Amino acid sequence: VCIGTAGFIAAPYITLIRDEFISSIVPFRILMISLPLFFISALYMWAAVAEGARWVLVWVYGASMVVNIGLNLVFIPQFGATAAAVTTGVSEALILTLLIINNPSSKQVVKKKDIYTDGT
Repeated sequence: VCIGTAGFIAAPYITLIRDEFISSIVPFRILMISLPLFFISALYMWAAVAEGARWVLVWVYGASMVVNIGLNLVFIPQFGATAAAVTTGVSEALILTLLIINNPSSKQVVKKKDIYTDGT
């Protein structure tokens, strides 16, 4: 969150490198907003790897790839780099949502006797 906030605030300083980079400020800020999603989804991804749910990852990232490519094909011709940044954020949000929904740890069944006893 700190890196994303710092990047969002510092985005106008990109023009210190070259004046032509002024058009990249908005896409850069959008990417900075979606940065926390990337780090949180990585946590769920490694949890899935640790649980042995590699096929869940194949489906989650495959679905996100299809959505990302589709959105890019529709929106980049009209909106350019800003659309690419937005679709990246949308894809990252989709990945995080699907990983949370398909989290193998959340599918553990609690037995009735475990609720009322010490589990033994």
